[in-house]
Amino acid sequence: MSSGMKTTLQSITVSGQDVLGFMQRIMTQDIHQCTQPTLSSICQSSGKVTIIFWIQKDKDCAHIWVDQSLTTTFCQLIRHYDPFQ
Repeated sequence: MSSGMKTTLQSITVSGQDVLGFMQRIMTQDIHQCTQPTLSSICQSSGKVTIIFWIQKDKDCAHIWVDQSLTTTFCQLIRHYDPFQ
């Protein structure tokens, strides 16, 4: 029997100088433990969850899956925390 569940996840690859360190600073999981897709989030300084996503690290990039309706929000959050913007 099929569950009928449909996924609307958008794949995003984040790369660049020290991308794993950057992601480690802003997400709730230990990036070095994310060798398989792992559920994580980004929180405000108050602790309120801003966005939930799946993440898996690679050698020099992070593969992220986020609901398609939140892709723009996720990219804006990443830019907000990027010190080189």
